[in-house]
Amino acid sequence: MEGNGLESLEEWLQHISFGRSPSSTTTTAVTARDIAQSWSVLRDCLQRQGGVMGVDHLLALQKLYDCRRSLHVADPQAKLLISLLSSASEPSTLDRARALAMLILAIWVRKSSRVSQSHEAALQSAVDVACKLTTDNQSLIVSERILLLGCLSADSLVSPDSRRLCQDVLAELVGKEKEAIVVMSQGRLADTLAGAGYALFSCYHASLFQSILESLLSLWTAHDGLYACLPHGLMLLHLMEWTGLNLIKLQSASRGMMMEFCVVDKMNAFCVKLPQMASLGVTALDFTAVMAAGGLLRASYNKSPKDFAFLEQLKSSMEDTIVTVAGNVVLNFRPIADRPGNFMLEADPVQFAEWIFGKQGAAGLVPAIRPILHCVAVAVSRCQRISFHANILQCLVVSLLTESFPLQDIYSSKIMSFPDISALGEMEELDKHFGSILFKEAGAMTRVMCNQYCSASRDLKQLVQHLMWEFSQVLYEKHRIFMFRFNSSQQMEDRNRKYPDAMKKIAEDAFFMLVMFLSIAIKNDFSASSNDFQEQLSVITLDALSCVEYFRHTQLQEYSDMVKRTVSCVSKSASACVSLVRRLPSYDDLTQWRDPSKLCCAEYCWYKDEVQTARIYFYLRILPICLKRIPDEVFGMELAPLMFLYMQHPDQNIARGSHAVFVTFMSVNNLSMDSSHNKKDDAISLKEQLVVYYIQRALEAYPRLTPFEGLSSGVQALVRYLPAGSPAIVFCVNSLVQKSHSLYNANSTSNTGHDAEVEGETESAKNLQGLLLHLIFLVDIQILPDLLKLLAQLIIGLPEYVRNMLLGQAYDLVAGSDDAVRKPILVPWLQSLSLICSQINSGTSKSKETKERSTIIKDKDVQLKTDTDKSGGLSLNPTCQKRLVQLSRL
Repeated sequence: MEGNGLESLEEWLQHISFGRSPSSTTTTAVTARDIAQSWSVLRDCLQRQGGVMGVDHLLALQKLYDCRRSLHVADPQAKLLISLLSSASEPSTLDRARALAMLILAIWVRKSSRVSQSHEAALQSAVDVACKLTTDNQSLIVSERILLLGCLSADSLVSPDSRRLCQDVLAELVGKEKEAIVVMSQGRLADTLAGAGYALFSCYHASLFQSILESLLSLWTAHDGLYACLPHGLMLLHLMEWTGLNLIKLQSASRGMMMEFCVVDKMNAFCVKLPQMASLGVTALDFTAVMAAGGLLRASYNKSPKDFAFLEQLKSSMEDTIVTVAGNVVLNFRPIADRPGNFMLEADPVQFAEWIFGKQGAAGLVPAIRPILHCVAVAVSRCQRISFHANILQCLVVSLLTESFPLQDIYSSKIMSFPDISALGEMEELDKHFGSILFKEAGAMTRVMCNQYCSASRDLKQLVQHLMWEFSQVLYEKHRIFMFRFNSSQQMEDRNRKYPDAMKKIAEDAFFMLVMFLSIAIKNDFSASSNDFQEQLSVITLDALSCVEYFRHTQLQEYSDMVKRTVSCVSKSASACVSLVRRLPSYDDLTQWRDPSKLCCAEYCWYKDEVQTARIYFYLRILPICLKRIPDEVFGMELAPLMFLYMQHPDQNIARGSHAVFVTFMSVNNLSMDSSHNKKDDAISLKEQLVVYYIQRALEAYPRLTPFEGLSSGVQALVRYLPAGSPAIVFCVNSLVQKSHSLYNANSTSNTGHDAEVEGETESAKNLQGLLLHLIFLVDIQILPDLLKLLAQLIIGLPEYVRNMLLGQAYDLVAGSDDAVRKPILVPWLQSLSLICSQINSGTSKSKETKERSTIIKDKDVQLKTDTDKSGGLSLNPTCQKRLVQLSRL
């Protein structure tokens, strides 16, 4: 009779339903002296006051009940309680005292193992009291009385006639006192269910069993299921599981013994009653039918020592019951209450998603249906192993997306008004949801949903995929608004700071739910699907993952494998790559907020948008793999603006990602680009067009925002992959020299006193100079003379210690080179440059230095000015100037 080591079935029900026993939290420390004194007070009540209990006796009973886990009730003490209950008929008797007396008697019945005539007589007296007890307020003690009757009926020492009497009275009480049990004494509902469970297990009369079962299953019909709720349903589920398990064990132990009403008959009664209730379509009956069926289905999974034939029938019948109730719920998935049919399957996926995630969320459901939806989802999640049916999958999806993760409630208008004081009251609602059964069961529901999804039709799979993708979009947009407003607010109380953390918890669980579903979908659908379906699913998956990237804080192997597989699939198809790119936010959407009123007067700044930045960073990491399939025009119109924008993001990882996209773009050759090479020689390719803006964009933020690693990789890529002699390379080299020169000029004239800042800019200038030196082995021979002249001018104009350092680097590079084409050019250039530098170092006059400089550096194509203009720049000959003008116009 005791479950899982707990002292009572009622405590086991609360423990397995809610994870803990609520009653155990109120247990206080009671000493042996307190227990002895309490029994003395009760004996005094019987001897001196005729059994009329008062407040003192109530306190004594409460102390005894508080130590119920360790309390031992002997037969004399049980007789004392029975006498008190028998004589306590005056109106002054406290009903709570009588209820506690019955609970302590139930402890005695379950713990006592002594077999004697005295004990059997005491049991009979307890039966008489429990069956004949009368009170003006029956509703106040009905749950405790039902528990005592159930315990007595399950005791093997109670005579068959007394057992049947207890069961008759119990069935009558459960049937007549529905409102008192469900509404007035909700805290003691576990007592009622435990008593009924004991009676069902020990009943061997068909009619009586049916009476008890019907009374139990109709408890919530008094108010048409108004008080039906998930906690009640969970206790009913596990009660039926306990009953089923014990009946199966009894059948195993009976070894063919015949009884008047055997275990198989009881199981058949369940198989008939529950499907019948589900078929009526009554809300309150659906509630009890689905939870009872879930409990019995769990019991049927128990490994029995014998292969009982009735277990297969039980499984099939219970699954049919759950499917029927799920179908009743699905029929209410519609925005119009009187519309017939399955709206979820008949409507367009976009239309159905709008109903779920629209302004009213799932408010279109009939209010009484929502508890049934919860029960279907939780019952299925606790059963886990259940055959596929479309109704079950639909209920799980809707319950997860609207009940376990109710985005409309989590990001309610009051919470989104943060940091307004009106948002403070919503924290309690968020905390309640975090502790709710639906939220805790989300993981189990997701597992069952994934199992159901694997067996679904293609149309239903596509609907579920679209709903999951839409969920990620809604989560992205709502959390984006909230986090931006939170970060923009300057005056926040400490308690308000809990909001992002609280909302982050549920969003992170939503992330895991999405990852689990998408990974299962990819594994299941890639093996037996067409290429088009695989590509569509891959694009949806990658875009959904980008929306929840902000919530990813751990590296999951399933996540990494899924991303690699989907990116690989997309990268094989040009249409899939273009589809993926076009799911990116546009440049206007990135830099401006379409509805500024949602920001509550906060000025939008794109690089402060953390959620959007995380999404773009995800794309920056996967796009290089797809670039070879993306046409030039798509890259230029869709990707280039985004790449250039995030090239100046304060986060250096984001900036490096943008540079990596540029490097990959420069290295790939696609059809559109190849076809452009058939045009005239002076035609300017997209690469050359973008290089000019790339250099301008990168250098204007260097070194403040532009990471040198990204800039260096971008410059080397454009030098390698642009056509030989491209003016864009000349422009790049020229810009690098100007930037290095301007950094040194700024440092030499700086009076800020910030030594660290000056030192940092000096180091940045040195990095540019080192890059220029390495370019002499990368640029083509046509541009090499221009590069050498620009380098010479730069080195000559630097401080002495920097000149010497660069000359040393140049010597090392040239000496270590085996380039037979460049070395004959570089050696004399380096000798001449060294001579000029040595003359400057030995004190040559400034005018002579200027003269030597202009003598060394001149050419028919590029001629350096002997004096520096206002911008410190260089002038190119008309031919190069004309081509660069074309670039700048484009």
